[in-house]
Amino acid sequence: MSLSNFSPIGKTSEGPSAFSRTLCESFLQRLDGLSLSRREYIESKFWIRDKNQKLTLLKLNRVQETIHEAIERALLTDDYVRLNVLKYRQPGVSTFILSTIFERVLRVPGTRAASIAHNYPTVSHFRSIIHRFLENMPDAPRPKYDREGFMYFPDLDSTYYIWEIGKTGVGKAFTVDILHLSEASEYGGAVSDAPTVVGMLQDARTPQGWEIHESTPKGLELWYDIWKRGYEPNSLYTNLFFPWWWQLEYRMPYTADEDTLSQEERQMIAKYNLDLYQIAWRRQMIHEKGTLFFQEYPEDEESCWLGREDCVFDVARVKEELEKTKRITPAIDEYNGALKIWKAPVPGGKYVAATDLGSGDTSGSASVTTIMEWEEVEVVAQLHCFWPIDIFMQRSAALCRIYNNAFWGIERAGIGHAGVQAALRDLDYGNLYRHKDYDGKFEKVGWVTSGKSRPRMITQLQTAIREGWLKHPDPEFWRECLSFVRATKRPDDMGEAAAGAQDDRVMSTAIALQLRYHFSGETPRVVIEDAIPRVGG
Repeated sequence: MSLSNFSPIGKTSEGPSAFSRTLCESFLQRLDGLSLSRREYIESKFWIRDKNQKLTLLKLNRVQETIHEAIERALLTDDYVRLNVLKYRQPGVSTFILSTIFERVLRVPGTRAASIAHNYPTVSHFRSIIHRFLENMPDAPRPKYDREGFMYFPDLDSTYYIWEIGKTGVGKAFTVDILHLSEASEYGGAVSDAPTVVGMLQDARTPQGWEIHESTPKGLELWYDIWKRGYEPNSLYTNLFFPWWWQLEYRMPYTADEDTLSQEERQMIAKYNLDLYQIAWRRQMIHEKGTLFFQEYPEDEESCWLGREDCVFDVARVKEELEKTKRITPAIDEYNGALKIWKAPVPGGKYVAATDLGSGDTSGSASVTTIMEWEEVEVVAQLHCFWPIDIFMQRSAALCRIYNNAFWGIERAGIGHAGVQAALRDLDYGNLYRHKDYDGKFEKVGWVTSGKSRPRMITQLQTAIREGWLKHPDPEFWRECLSFVRATKRPDDMGEAAAGAQDDRVMSTAIALQLRYHFSGETPRVVIEDAIPRVGG
Protein backbone atom coordinates (compact mmCIF):
# COMPACT_ATOMS: atom_id res chain seq x y z
CA MET A 1 0.00 0.00 0.00
CA SER A 2 1.51 3.34 -1.05
CA LEU A 3 1.31 6.46 1.03
CA SER A 4 -0.26 8.28 -1.89
CA ASN A 5 -3.37 6.13 -1.52
CA PHE A 6 -3.67 6.65 2.26
CA SER A 7 -6.13 9.24 3.61
CA PRO A 8 -6.33 10.40 7.22
CA ILE A 9 -9.35 9.10 9.14
CA GLY A 10 -12.42 11.12 8.33
CA LYS A 11 -11.12 12.85 5.21
CA THR A 12 -11.64 11.67 1.63
CA SER A 13 -12.45 13.48 -1.57
CA GLU A 14 -16.07 12.32 -1.19
CA GLY A 15 -16.42 13.42 2.47
CA PRO A 16 -16.28 11.51 5.79
CA SER A 17 -15.17 7.91 5.55
CA ALA A 18 -17.46 5.00 6.41
CA PHE A 19 -15.33 4.36 9.49
CA SER A 20 -15.69 7.98 10.59
CA ARG A 21 -19.45 7.95 10.09
CA THR A 22 -19.78 4.75 12.10
CA LEU A 23 -17.64 6.16 14.90
CA CYS A 24 -19.65 9.39 14.95
CA GLU A 25 -22.99 7.58 14.99
CA SER A 26 -21.82 5.33 17.82
CA PHE A 27 -20.62 8.34 19.79
CA LEU A 28 -23.91 10.20 19.30
CA GLN A 29 -25.89 7.11 20.30
CA ARG A 30 -23.93 6.83 23.52
CA LEU A 31 -24.44 10.54 24.26
CA ASP A 32 -28.15 10.11 23.62
CA GLY A 33 -28.25 7.11 25.95
CA LEU A 34 -26.45 8.98 28.70
CA SER A 35 -28.84 11.92 28.45
CA LEU A 36 -31.89 9.73 29.14
CA SER A 37 -33.24 9.31 32.62
CA ARG A 38 -33.37 5.79 34.05
CA ARG A 39 -37.05 5.41 33.25
CA GLU A 40 -36.69 6.92 29.75
CA TYR A 41 -33.84 4.55 29.01
CA ILE A 42 -35.79 1.49 30.14
CA GLU A 43 -38.98 2.43 28.34
CA SER A 44 -37.20 3.27 25.07
CA LYS A 45 -34.58 0.50 24.95
CA PHE A 46 -35.96 -2.67 26.52
CA TRP A 47 -38.38 -4.96 24.71
CA ILE A 48 -40.44 -7.66 26.43
CA ARG A 49 -43.12 -10.24 25.66
CA ASP A 50 -46.47 -9.15 27.10
CA LYS A 51 -49.11 -11.55 28.43
CA ASN A 52 -50.33 -12.10 24.86
CA GLN A 53 -46.75 -12.99 23.77
CA LYS A 54 -46.54 -9.83 21.71
CA LEU A 55 -43.15 -8.13 21.46
CA THR A 56 -43.48 -4.63 22.90
CA LEU A 57 -41.46 -1.96 24.66
CA LEU A 58 -41.54 -2.15 28.43
CA LYS A 59 -43.93 0.52 29.74
CA LEU A 60 -44.16 0.73 33.51
CA ASN A 61 -47.41 -0.34 35.13
CA ARG A 62 -48.64 0.97 38.48
CA VAL A 63 -46.61 -1.50 40.56
CA GLN A 64 -43.42 -1.04 38.54
CA GLU A 65 -43.79 2.72 38.67
CA THR A 66 -44.09 2.65 42.47
CA ILE A 67 -40.91 0.57 42.79
CA HIS A 68 -39.10 2.88 40.37
CA GLU A 69 -40.09 5.93 42.42
CA ALA A 70 -38.89 4.22 45.62
CA ILE A 71 -35.50 3.54 44.01
CA GLU A 72 -35.19 7.15 42.83
CA ARG A 73 -36.08 8.48 46.31
CA ALA A 74 -33.55 6.16 47.93
CA LEU A 75 -30.75 7.27 45.58
CA LEU A 76 -31.65 10.92 46.09
CA THR A 77 -31.73 10.80 49.89
CA ASP A 78 -29.40 7.94 50.90
CA ASP A 79 -27.29 7.21 47.81
CA TYR A 80 -28.05 3.49 48.16
CA VAL A 81 -31.06 1.20 47.65
CA ARG A 82 -32.55 -1.23 50.18
CA LEU A 83 -35.96 -2.54 49.12
CA ASN A 84 -38.24 -5.36 50.24
CA VAL A 85 -41.16 -5.98 47.86
CA LEU A 86 -44.07 -8.16 49.05
CA LYS A 87 -46.27 -8.84 46.05
CA TYR A 88 -49.08 -10.82 44.51
CA ARG A 89 -48.47 -13.22 41.61
CA GLN A 90 -47.27 -11.87 38.27
CA PRO A 91 -47.39 -8.08 38.63
CA GLY A 92 -44.19 -7.75 36.55
CA VAL A 93 -41.91 -7.01 39.51
CA SER A 94 -39.09 -9.38 38.49
CA THR A 95 -39.08 -8.11 34.90
CA PHE A 96 -38.85 -4.51 36.02
CA ILE A 97 -36.08 -5.18 38.56
CA LEU A 98 -34.10 -7.08 35.90
CA SER A 99 -34.48 -4.10 33.55
CA THR A 100 -33.38 -1.65 36.26
CA ILE A 101 -30.33 -3.72 37.13
CA PHE A 102 -29.41 -4.23 33.49
CA GLU A 103 -29.66 -0.49 32.89
CA ARG A 104 -26.96 -0.01 35.54
CA VAL A 105 -24.83 -2.79 34.05
CA LEU A 106 -24.88 -1.06 30.65
CA ARG A 107 -24.62 2.57 31.77
CA VAL A 108 -22.34 2.44 34.82
CA PRO A 109 -18.95 0.87 33.99
CA GLY A 110 -17.60 -1.55 36.55
CA THR A 111 -21.02 -2.60 37.85
CA ARG A 112 -21.19 -6.05 39.44
CA ALA A 113 -24.77 -7.28 39.75
CA ALA A 114 -26.41 -10.57 40.71
CA SER A 115 -29.96 -11.89 40.46
CA ILE A 116 -30.53 -15.04 42.53
CA ALA A 117 -33.52 -17.23 41.70
CA HIS A 118 -35.06 -20.11 43.65
CA ASN A 119 -34.89 -22.69 40.84
CA TYR A 120 -33.32 -23.37 37.47
CA PRO A 121 -36.44 -22.66 35.33
CA THR A 122 -36.55 -19.17 36.82
CA VAL A 123 -32.85 -18.69 36.08
CA SER A 124 -33.53 -19.64 32.45
CA HIS A 125 -36.50 -17.26 32.32
CA PHE A 126 -34.40 -14.38 33.68
CA ARG A 127 -31.65 -15.07 31.15
CA SER A 128 -34.17 -15.07 28.30
CA ILE A 129 -35.43 -11.64 29.42
CA ILE A 130 -31.88 -10.23 29.40
CA HIS A 131 -31.15 -11.82 26.01
CA ARG A 132 -34.31 -10.24 24.61
CA PHE A 133 -33.13 -6.85 25.86
CA LEU A 134 -29.78 -7.32 24.10
CA GLU A 135 -31.19 -8.70 20.86
CA ASN A 136 -33.44 -5.69 20.41
CA MET A 137 -30.82 -3.05 21.27
CA PRO A 138 -28.64 -2.48 18.19
CA ASP A 139 -26.41 -0.01 20.07
CA ALA A 140 -25.91 -2.28 23.11
CA PRO A 141 -22.41 -3.56 23.90
CA ARG A 142 -21.98 -7.28 23.37
CA PRO A 143 -20.84 -9.56 26.17
CA LYS A 144 -17.51 -11.32 25.77
CA TYR A 145 -18.68 -14.11 28.02
CA ASP A 146 -22.28 -15.29 28.05
CA ARG A 147 -22.05 -18.52 29.96
CA GLU A 148 -24.46 -20.32 32.21
CA GLY A 149 -24.50 -18.12 35.28
CA PHE A 150 -22.96 -14.86 34.18
CA MET A 151 -22.36 -12.26 31.47
CA TYR A 152 -19.24 -10.12 31.18
CA PHE A 153 -19.01 -6.90 29.14
CA PRO A 154 -15.29 -6.12 28.63
CA ASP A 155 -15.82 -2.64 27.16
CA LEU A 156 -17.61 -1.67 30.38
CA ASP A 157 -15.89 -4.05 32.81
CA SER A 158 -19.42 -4.86 34.03
CA THR A 159 -20.67 -8.28 35.10
CA TYR A 160 -24.18 -9.66 35.59
CA TYR A 161 -24.57 -12.98 37.45
CA ILE A 162 -27.87 -14.86 37.23
CA TRP A 163 -27.71 -17.91 39.43
CA GLU A 164 -29.80 -20.42 41.31
CA ILE A 165 -29.72 -20.33 45.11
CA GLY A 166 -27.68 -23.19 46.51
CA LYS A 167 -25.60 -23.68 43.36
CA THR A 168 -21.94 -24.41 44.11
CA GLY A 169 -19.90 -21.24 44.11
CA VAL A 170 -22.78 -18.80 44.40
CA GLY A 171 -21.72 -15.93 46.63
CA LYS A 172 -18.23 -17.32 47.27
CA ALA A 173 -16.23 -16.35 44.20
CA PHE A 174 -17.51 -12.81 43.65
CA THR A 175 -18.70 -9.65 45.31
CA VAL A 176 -21.56 -7.52 44.05
CA ASP A 177 -22.72 -3.91 44.03
CA ILE A 178 -26.33 -4.86 43.27
CA LEU A 179 -28.06 -7.93 44.71
CA HIS A 180 -31.53 -9.10 43.70
CA LEU A 181 -33.16 -11.99 45.57
CA SER A 182 -36.20 -13.27 43.66
CA GLU A 183 -38.94 -15.32 45.35
CA ALA A 184 -37.01 -15.34 48.62
CA SER A 185 -39.93 -17.16 50.29
CA GLU A 186 -38.89 -20.28 48.35
CA TYR A 187 -35.34 -20.36 49.76
CA GLY A 188 -36.36 -21.91 53.08
CA GLY A 189 -34.54 -21.75 56.39
CA ALA A 190 -33.73 -18.79 58.60
CA VAL A 191 -31.08 -16.20 57.80
CA SER A 192 -28.67 -17.91 60.17
CA ASP A 193 -29.08 -21.14 58.17
CA ALA A 194 -28.25 -19.57 54.81
CA PRO A 195 -24.58 -18.49 54.92
CA THR A 196 -24.43 -18.06 51.14
CA VAL A 197 -27.26 -15.54 51.19
CA VAL A 198 -25.85 -13.79 54.26
CA GLY A 199 -22.47 -13.45 52.54
CA MET A 200 -24.02 -11.86 49.49
CA LEU A 201 -26.08 -9.53 51.65
CA GLN A 202 -22.93 -8.36 53.40
CA ASP A 203 -21.19 -7.83 50.07
CA ALA A 204 -24.08 -5.72 48.83
CA ARG A 205 -24.04 -3.53 51.95
CA THR A 206 -21.44 -1.12 50.65
CA PRO A 207 -21.72 2.60 49.92
CA GLN A 208 -23.90 3.02 46.85
CA GLY A 209 -24.81 -0.69 47.05
CA TRP A 210 -28.22 -1.97 46.01
CA GLU A 211 -30.15 -4.75 47.70
CA ILE A 212 -33.62 -5.70 46.44
CA HIS A 213 -35.70 -8.62 47.70
CA GLU A 214 -39.02 -9.51 46.07
CA SER A 215 -41.38 -12.38 46.65
CA THR A 216 -44.90 -13.54 47.27
CA PRO A 217 -45.48 -14.51 50.93
CA LYS A 218 -45.01 -18.08 52.03
CA GLY A 219 -44.27 -19.52 55.45
CA LEU A 220 -42.32 -17.76 58.17
CA GLU A 221 -38.68 -18.37 57.38
CA LEU A 222 -35.97 -16.39 55.57
CA TRP A 223 -38.23 -14.02 53.63
CA TYR A 224 -40.48 -13.32 56.62
CA ASP A 225 -37.40 -12.55 58.71
CA ILE A 226 -36.11 -10.13 56.05
CA TRP A 227 -39.53 -8.48 55.78
CA LYS A 228 -39.86 -7.99 59.55
CA ARG A 229 -36.43 -6.36 59.73
CA GLY A 230 -37.72 -3.69 57.37
CA TYR A 231 -39.91 -2.39 60.21
CA GLU A 232 -37.26 -2.39 62.91
CA PRO A 233 -36.28 1.02 64.33
CA ASN A 234 -33.66 2.75 62.18
CA SER A 235 -33.92 0.05 59.51
CA LEU A 236 -32.14 0.80 56.23
CA TYR A 237 -34.87 -1.00 54.28
CA THR A 238 -38.04 0.29 52.68
CA ASN A 239 -40.91 -2.20 52.64
CA LEU A 240 -43.33 -2.07 49.70
CA PHE A 241 -46.52 -4.11 49.87
CA PHE A 242 -48.76 -4.67 46.84
CA PRO A 243 -52.21 -6.29 47.37
CA TRP A 244 -53.91 -8.09 44.51
CA TRP A 245 -56.36 -5.28 43.66
CA TRP A 246 -53.49 -3.22 42.26
CA GLN A 247 -53.94 -5.42 39.18
CA LEU A 248 -56.86 -3.73 37.48
CA GLU A 249 -57.57 -6.81 35.35
CA TYR A 250 -58.50 -8.87 38.41
CA ARG A 251 -62.25 -8.61 37.91
CA MET A 252 -64.98 -11.01 36.87
CA PRO A 253 -67.36 -10.06 34.03
CA TYR A 254 -70.39 -10.21 36.34
CA THR A 255 -71.31 -8.56 39.62
CA ALA A 256 -71.58 -10.16 43.01
CA ASP A 257 -74.98 -9.99 44.67
CA GLU A 258 -74.95 -7.15 47.21
CA ASP A 259 -77.40 -9.02 49.42
CA THR A 260 -74.94 -11.90 49.80
CA LEU A 261 -71.92 -9.80 50.79
CA SER A 262 -70.25 -11.02 53.96
CA GLN A 263 -69.18 -8.65 56.72
CA GLU A 264 -65.56 -9.11 55.63
CA GLU A 265 -66.41 -8.27 52.02
CA ARG A 266 -68.31 -5.14 53.08
CA GLN A 267 -65.35 -4.02 55.17
CA MET A 268 -62.97 -4.56 52.23
CA ILE A 269 -65.20 -2.54 49.89
CA ALA A 270 -65.33 0.32 52.39
CA LYS A 271 -61.65 0.24 53.36
CA TYR A 272 -60.02 -0.35 49.95
CA ASN A 273 -62.67 1.12 47.65
CA LEU A 274 -63.21 -2.18 45.82
CA ASP A 275 -66.09 -2.77 43.42
CA LEU A 276 -68.39 -5.77 43.06
CA TYR A 277 -66.51 -7.03 39.99
CA GLN A 278 -63.37 -7.36 42.15
CA ILE A 279 -65.32 -9.10 44.91
CA ALA A 280 -66.72 -11.55 42.34
CA TRP A 281 -63.16 -12.30 41.12
CA ARG A 282 -62.01 -12.79 44.71
CA ARG A 283 -64.82 -15.26 45.43
CA GLN A 284 -64.00 -17.29 42.35
CA MET A 285 -60.27 -17.42 43.14
CA ILE A 286 -60.89 -18.46 46.75
CA HIS A 287 -63.18 -21.20 45.42
CA GLU A 288 -60.40 -22.42 43.10
CA LYS A 289 -57.35 -22.04 45.34
CA GLY A 290 -58.71 -22.26 48.87
CA THR A 291 -56.39 -20.84 51.52
CA LEU A 292 -53.52 -20.60 49.00
CA PHE A 293 -55.33 -17.56 47.61
CA PHE A 294 -54.19 -15.48 50.60
CA GLN A 295 -50.54 -16.32 49.90
CA GLU A 296 -50.58 -15.91 46.14
CA TYR A 297 -52.88 -12.87 46.20
CA PRO A 298 -52.21 -11.18 49.57
CA GLU A 299 -54.68 -8.70 51.02
CA ASP A 300 -52.64 -7.46 53.96
CA GLU A 301 -49.04 -7.87 55.03
CA GLU A 302 -49.85 -9.68 58.28
CA SER A 303 -52.13 -12.65 57.58
CA CYS A 304 -50.80 -13.36 54.08
CA TRP A 305 -47.93 -15.52 55.34
CA LEU A 306 -50.15 -18.48 56.21
CA GLY A 307 -53.32 -20.11 54.97
CA ARG A 308 -56.32 -19.09 57.06
CA GLU A 309 -57.39 -22.64 57.81
CA ASP A 310 -53.99 -23.26 59.41
CA CYS A 311 -54.41 -20.54 62.02
CA VAL A 312 -55.72 -21.65 65.41
CA PHE A 313 -57.39 -18.32 66.15
CA ASP A 314 -60.14 -16.33 64.43
CA VAL A 315 -58.15 -14.59 61.69
CA ALA A 316 -60.72 -11.87 60.98
CA ARG A 317 -60.90 -10.95 64.68
CA VAL A 318 -57.11 -11.06 65.08
CA LYS A 319 -56.61 -8.80 62.05
CA GLU A 320 -59.17 -6.35 63.43
CA GLU A 321 -57.40 -6.21 66.80
CA LEU A 322 -54.01 -5.89 65.11
CA GLU A 323 -55.16 -2.82 63.20
CA LYS A 324 -56.47 -1.25 66.42
CA THR A 325 -53.32 -1.88 68.43
CA LYS A 326 -50.99 -0.45 65.76
CA ARG A 327 -52.33 2.95 66.83
CA ILE A 328 -51.75 2.38 70.57
CA THR A 329 -48.62 3.85 72.16
CA PRO A 330 -47.44 2.52 75.56
CA ALA A 331 -47.45 5.00 78.42
CA ILE A 332 -43.97 3.74 79.31
CA ASP A 333 -41.54 2.08 76.91
CA GLU A 334 -38.16 1.21 78.44
CA TYR A 335 -35.09 -0.98 77.89
CA ASN A 336 -35.25 -0.62 74.10
CA GLY A 337 -38.83 -1.84 74.02
CA ALA A 338 -38.38 -4.76 76.44
CA LEU A 339 -40.69 -3.18 79.04
CA LYS A 340 -44.05 -1.79 77.96
CA ILE A 341 -46.61 -0.36 80.38
CA TRP A 342 -49.95 0.64 78.94
CA LYS A 343 -51.85 1.34 82.18
CA ALA A 344 -50.55 2.18 85.66
CA PRO A 345 -51.67 0.00 88.59
CA VAL A 346 -54.86 1.03 90.35
CA PRO A 347 -54.68 1.08 94.18
CA GLY A 348 -56.52 -1.98 95.43
CA GLY A 349 -56.77 -3.44 91.92
CA LYS A 350 -56.34 -7.16 91.33
CA TYR A 351 -53.71 -8.39 88.89
CA VAL A 352 -52.33 -11.70 87.71
CA ALA A 353 -48.85 -12.15 86.22
CA ALA A 354 -47.77 -14.99 83.94
CA THR A 355 -44.13 -15.78 83.10
CA ASP A 356 -42.91 -18.01 80.29
CA LEU A 357 -39.11 -18.28 80.50
CA GLY A 358 -36.78 -18.52 77.54
CA SER A 359 -33.10 -19.37 77.40
CA GLY A 360 -31.85 -15.78 77.24
CA ASP A 361 -30.25 -16.60 73.88
CA THR A 362 -31.44 -14.50 70.92
CA SER A 363 -31.36 -17.61 68.70
CA GLY A 364 -33.98 -19.24 70.98
CA SER A 365 -37.20 -18.06 72.57
CA ALA A 366 -37.64 -14.88 74.60
CA SER A 367 -38.70 -14.61 78.23
CA VAL A 368 -42.07 -12.96 78.84
CA THR A 369 -43.96 -11.72 81.88
CA THR A 370 -47.50 -10.53 81.17
CA ILE A 371 -49.48 -8.49 83.72
CA MET A 372 -53.27 -8.77 83.33
CA GLU A 373 -55.97 -6.88 85.20
CA TRP A 374 -58.14 -9.56 86.79
CA GLU A 375 -61.64 -8.14 86.35
CA GLU A 376 -61.38 -6.40 82.96
CA VAL A 377 -59.21 -9.18 81.40
CA GLU A 378 -56.88 -6.48 80.11
CA VAL A 379 -53.12 -6.74 79.64
CA VAL A 380 -51.64 -3.64 81.23
CA ALA A 381 -47.88 -4.34 81.19
CA GLN A 382 -45.39 -6.71 79.63
CA LEU A 383 -41.71 -7.57 79.91
CA HIS A 384 -40.36 -9.32 76.80
CA CYS A 385 -36.62 -9.79 76.30
CA PHE A 386 -33.61 -12.10 75.99
CA TRP A 387 -31.97 -11.15 79.28
CA PRO A 388 -30.16 -13.64 81.55
CA ILE A 389 -32.64 -15.43 83.80
CA ASP A 390 -31.50 -13.80 87.06
CA ILE A 391 -31.89 -10.26 85.70
CA PHE A 392 -35.19 -11.08 84.03
CA MET A 393 -36.63 -12.58 87.23
CA GLN A 394 -35.49 -9.60 89.34
CA ARG A 395 -37.23 -7.13 87.06
CA SER A 396 -40.30 -9.34 86.71
CA ALA A 397 -40.62 -9.51 90.51
CA ALA A 398 -40.32 -5.72 90.71
CA LEU A 399 -43.04 -5.36 88.07
CA CYS A 400 -45.31 -7.79 89.97
CA ARG A 401 -44.81 -5.88 93.23
CA ILE A 402 -45.70 -2.60 91.55
CA TYR A 403 -48.97 -4.18 90.41
CA ASN A 404 -50.15 -4.76 93.99
CA ASN A 405 -48.15 -7.95 94.51
CA ALA A 406 -49.76 -9.60 91.51
CA PHE A 407 -50.71 -13.28 91.70
CA TRP A 408 -47.69 -14.66 89.86
CA GLY A 409 -47.63 -17.91 87.91
CA ILE A 410 -44.27 -19.04 86.51
CA GLU A 411 -44.19 -21.80 83.89
CA ARG A 412 -42.04 -24.39 85.62
CA ALA A 413 -41.23 -26.78 82.74
CA GLY A 414 -37.61 -27.03 81.62
CA ILE A 415 -35.68 -23.86 82.37
CA GLY A 416 -38.69 -22.57 84.28
CA HIS A 417 -37.49 -24.45 87.38
CA ALA A 418 -34.69 -21.90 87.70
CA GLY A 419 -37.26 -19.09 87.61
CA VAL A 420 -39.41 -20.71 90.29
CA GLN A 421 -36.38 -21.19 92.56
CA ALA A 422 -35.34 -17.57 92.05
CA ALA A 423 -38.81 -16.31 93.00
CA LEU A 424 -38.92 -18.49 96.13
CA ARG A 425 -35.37 -18.19 97.48
CA ASP A 426 -33.63 -15.15 96.02
CA LEU A 427 -36.54 -12.76 95.55
CA ASP A 428 -38.72 -13.90 98.47
CA TYR A 429 -41.93 -13.34 96.51
CA GLY A 430 -44.86 -14.71 98.49
CA ASN A 431 -47.90 -14.46 96.22
CA LEU A 432 -47.06 -17.34 93.86
CA TYR A 433 -49.42 -19.70 92.07
CA ARG A 434 -49.26 -23.34 93.17
CA HIS A 435 -50.38 -25.88 90.62
CA LYS A 436 -52.45 -28.94 91.41
CA ASP A 437 -53.94 -31.16 88.70
CA TYR A 438 -57.66 -31.75 89.03
CA ASP A 439 -56.90 -35.48 89.43
CA GLY A 440 -53.70 -35.07 91.44
CA LYS A 441 -52.81 -34.85 95.13
CA PHE A 442 -49.72 -32.66 95.33
CA GLU A 443 -49.22 -28.96 94.76
CA LYS A 444 -46.19 -27.56 92.93
CA VAL A 445 -45.13 -23.94 92.89
CA GLY A 446 -45.44 -22.66 89.33
CA TRP A 447 -47.71 -23.27 86.38
CA VAL A 448 -47.50 -26.60 84.56
CA THR A 449 -48.24 -26.70 80.83
CA SER A 450 -49.01 -30.35 80.15
CA GLY A 451 -51.01 -32.56 77.85
CA LYS A 452 -53.97 -31.95 80.16
CA SER A 453 -53.64 -28.21 80.73
CA ARG A 454 -52.48 -27.05 77.29
CA PRO A 455 -55.72 -27.85 75.37
CA ARG A 456 -57.67 -25.95 78.03
CA MET A 457 -55.28 -22.98 77.78
CA ILE A 458 -55.52 -22.70 74.00
CA THR A 459 -59.28 -23.29 73.92
CA GLN A 460 -59.84 -20.56 76.50
CA LEU A 461 -57.64 -18.14 74.55
CA GLN A 462 -59.53 -18.99 71.34
CA THR A 463 -62.80 -18.16 73.06
CA ALA A 464 -61.48 -14.92 74.56
CA ILE A 465 -60.28 -13.75 71.15
CA ARG A 466 -63.35 -14.86 69.20
CA GLU A 467 -65.82 -13.31 71.65
CA GLY A 468 -63.73 -10.18 72.09
CA TRP A 469 -63.39 -10.09 75.87
CA LEU A 470 -59.59 -10.23 75.92
CA LYS A 471 -58.03 -6.76 75.75
CA HIS A 472 -54.40 -6.88 74.63
CA PRO A 473 -52.75 -3.63 73.43
CA ASP A 474 -49.57 -5.18 71.99
CA PRO A 475 -49.60 -5.66 68.17
CA GLU A 476 -46.80 -8.22 68.51
CA PHE A 477 -49.14 -10.48 70.48
CA TRP A 478 -51.68 -10.38 67.65
CA ARG A 479 -48.95 -11.08 65.08
CA GLU A 480 -47.95 -14.15 67.07
CA CYS A 481 -51.60 -15.24 67.00
CA LEU A 482 -51.57 -15.14 63.19
CA SER A 483 -48.53 -17.44 63.09
CA PHE A 484 -49.90 -19.89 65.69
CA VAL A 485 -50.96 -22.77 63.45
CA ARG A 486 -52.09 -26.37 63.33
CA ALA A 487 -49.56 -28.82 61.92
CA THR A 488 -52.24 -31.43 61.18
CA LYS A 489 -55.97 -31.59 60.49
CA ARG A 490 -56.67 -33.55 63.70
CA PRO A 491 -59.35 -32.00 65.92
CA ASP A 492 -57.07 -32.35 68.95
CA ASP A 493 -54.22 -30.41 67.29
CA MET A 494 -54.13 -27.25 69.42
CA GLY A 495 -51.41 -25.59 67.36
CA GLU A 496 -47.95 -24.18 67.82
CA ALA A 497 -45.74 -21.42 66.40
CA ALA A 498 -45.08 -21.87 62.70
CA ALA A 499 -41.49 -22.51 61.61
CA GLY A 500 -39.50 -19.32 62.06
CA ALA A 501 -42.12 -17.69 64.30
CA GLN A 502 -42.43 -17.29 68.08
CA ASP A 503 -45.31 -17.90 70.50
CA ASP A 504 -43.89 -16.47 73.76
CA ARG A 505 -46.54 -13.76 74.14
CA VAL A 506 -49.33 -16.16 73.14
CA MET A 507 -48.38 -18.73 75.78
CA SER A 508 -47.81 -16.14 78.50
CA THR A 509 -51.24 -14.63 77.82
CA ALA A 510 -52.85 -18.08 77.79
CA ILE A 511 -51.33 -18.81 81.22
CA ALA A 512 -52.55 -15.43 82.54
CA LEU A 513 -56.11 -16.28 81.49
CA GLN A 514 -55.90 -19.56 83.43
CA LEU A 515 -54.53 -17.81 86.51
CA ARG A 516 -57.65 -15.64 86.65
CA TYR A 517 -59.69 -18.73 87.63
CA HIS A 518 -57.35 -19.50 90.53
CA PHE A 519 -57.18 -16.02 92.01
CA SER A 520 -59.82 -14.14 93.93
CA GLY A 521 -58.14 -13.08 97.18
CA GLU A 522 -57.08 -9.58 98.17
CA THR A 523 -53.44 -8.61 97.92
CA PRO A 524 -51.54 -6.01 99.97
CA ARG A 525 -51.54 -2.48 98.63
CA VAL A 526 -48.15 -1.24 97.45
CA VAL A 527 -47.06 2.40 97.52
CA ILE A 528 -45.80 3.21 94.01
CA GLU A 529 -42.90 5.66 93.89
CA ASP A 530 -41.58 4.75 90.45
CA ALA A 531 -43.60 2.90 87.83
CA ILE A 532 -40.47 1.63 86.08
CA PRO A 533 -38.87 -1.42 87.73
CA ARG A 534 -35.13 -0.97 88.11
CA VAL A 535 -34.26 -3.84 90.41
CA GLY A 536 -30.99 -5.51 89.44
CA GLY A 537 -29.79 -2.57 87.34
